Amino acid sequence: MLEMSAVNAMKYSQIFTDDGTHASWKIPDRRRVLKPTLDYCVDLTRKWMEISSSQTDKSINHRRDLPKRVIDVSGPTILLRDFSAVPLGHPSRQGLYIALSHRWGPPETMLRTLKSTITMMMIGIDTKRLSLGFQDAIKLTKLLGLDYIWIDCLCIVQDSKEDWDEESSKMNSYYGLSWLTIALGTESSLGCIPKRQGDSKDIYQIVTNNNDILYLQDGDSEPRDSRSRLSNSILYDRGWTYQEEILAPRYLSFLDEQIVFRCGSYLLSEDGCHTQSMLLGIPTGELNTFENTSYSWSQIVTNYSPRKLTMAEDKLPALSGIAREFYKIAPSKYLAGLWQEEFLSQLLWSTVRRNVKPTKYRAPSWSWASIDGSVISGSSRLAGTFVLEVQHVSTELEGSDPMGRVKGGSLTARGFIRTGMITNSIPNQRHTSISHFLRISPYGWEPEKVDHYQTFVNFDISGEAAYKAEKSVVHFLNVTEKGSLILLPVPKTHPNWKENTYERIGISHWQKKPKLWEVVDEEVERTRSAAEVLRLRALSRLEVVHII
Repeated sequence: MLEMSAVNAMKYSQIFTDDGTHASWKIPDRRRVLKPTLDYCVDLTRKWMEISSSQTDKSINHRRDLPKRVIDVSGPTILLRDFSAVPLGHPSRQGLYIALSHRWGPPETMLRTLKSTITMMMIGIDTKRLSLGFQDAIKLTKLLGLDYIWIDCLCIVQDSKEDWDEESSKMNSYYGLSWLTIALGTESSLGCIPKRQGDSKDIYQIVTNNNDILYLQDGDSEPRDSRSRLSNSILYDRGWTYQEEILAPRYLSFLDEQIVFRCGSYLLSEDGCHTQSMLLGIPTGELNTFENTSYSWSQIVTNYSPRKLTMAEDKLPALSGIAREFYKIAPSKYLAGLWQEEFLSQLLWSTVRRNVKPTKYRAPSWSWASIDGSVISGSSRLAGTFVLEVQHVSTELEGSDPMGRVKGGSLTARGFIRTGMITNSIPNQRHTSISHFLRISPYGWEPEKVDHYQTFVNFDISGEAAYKAEKSVVHFLNVTEKGSLILLPVPKTHPNWKENTYERIGISHWQKKPKLWEVVDEEVERTRSAAEVLRLRALSRLEVVHII
């Protein structure tokens, strides 16, 4: 319901009713508890679990191997339990546990497990040093009847690279095998349930002919459904929490005004809204049902790429859990965020907004993971017949995790390449981050003596770097008939320099198919004019290139 004020501002009202009334058959929204307690949250969670039991794999309630470390909440003293010396499958290492999804604050303000504190943490944890959100999550675990909760900053030794590498590679199983994942959708310092704004809003009661009560509450914004409420969680723009939500079979999210529960793809919320859970187009909790894995991976990359990370080098590790699940569905070699079986199509990613390169090397330039910012993976406008032949592609891992960090990578391919200089055809657009139409002139030729081909260019990074690219000699390597990678030669001072070595700096979309595929052979030389032969040689050549 909405009304217009005298100043044409939108005013919204929302109608609620109670369960079990005649009105509840026609009005889906339910009155929420304005001051919920932890006991209320437990009762609500159990009710939702019963409602959604048909959506749940029954094995989720079976005891399974616990993570390497968990927080033991079963006794009067909360402590860190280390199972690293207990073999998998041993009865003493099996049980049910809750996983926590939260946004990290400044490391210096958080209680973390370190090499110097792990022994003390195994004796006992001073819960008063934990945030209110962590304290509430521990209490909820106990109230739900479980003995263990997994919290990353407490269960992974934060200053041990070896432990972090080992444990970060297990995120798919830690969240995927959890009995429940609790998500702190508000600041952890506020606890699971912060003071709701609804406390200060007037609620009007209307009695119907059936003696049902309707509750009318005014608001300043349009009421949101459960999916849009989840998108306003503080976790929604964080890198690590993306896979935590997708991998979790059951996900309980505490938001500022609402508690939302997901089981598989079934979404329930306090206000009575039942809907399908889609995390930006991906059916959450149902990775194993994907039929078109190439399209699904492109969606994952597109959705994940704009999210923020505390540590820039976590770009690949924070997606490694989902990558492992995809590998189970369609086994293929994983190459810094791309899959070998679909490598050419996934090579055609493009940037969306202002993007930058991380200060430290993170991935080869042909990988979307080399960029900080939003990308679109697998653009349909660049689709078509592949004309690039991949001869070799590989990455050099930083550790033992094949889905984790890389310290190098190279691509060797044979295809049609054109060399030219980019000249801007739209005034005053050089320093913007948007894609724009440009003209290409073969390098070393007078513009009036050669054709100009119009192409839609999208630089991987914006600002001064893009401006310099417009003034440089660049190379266009066609992946499809319409889509090309824009390459810049690697300087000879580069440690990995060799002949015909390039870095990717962007992507282009040809509006009109240029004569790229005419290789100058004896027949062409015999049947074409000398000027035409020179022009063709300037426009295109077949070459083996290396991209790092």
